[in-house]
Amino acid sequence: MDATQAILDEVKAKHGFCSPCLGIGKGLGEDFQNVIANYHRLIWEKEGVLPLKYKCLIALATAVTGKEPQRAVLETAKALRFGATEDEIKETLQLCVWLAGAPVILEVVQKVLQTMRTRVRTESNQ
Repeated sequence: MDATQAILDEVKAKHGFCSPCLGIGKGLGEDFQNVIANYHRLIWEKEGVLPLKYKCLIALATAVTGKEPQRAVLETAKALRFGATEDEIKETLQLCVWLAGAPVILEVVQKVLQTMRTRVRTESNQ
């Protein structure tokens, strides 16, 4: 296993997800890959002033206001994994609608709510 794959496996095992940037970075050289991996660790592995839950809610907001439904679904799953409640996610979505306008309800928010309901339902059945 090469060093890049080891980094990807480590991040995925620890967080349950791996940023696509980490995988793509290896195509730009080992030094660049290491910079991206270290930056990822700095943001996502260090609790710092912002808890991971808040970082995930911020990431969700950028995905929704950027009208990126696939990433919004991913960020919702991460937020739930790191302890965000349904109410916190809904309030984040309300803020996004205020900031980005009503079209994000149809383009993104609807998919996030479906994902959240499915995940919560699945977890409650376990």
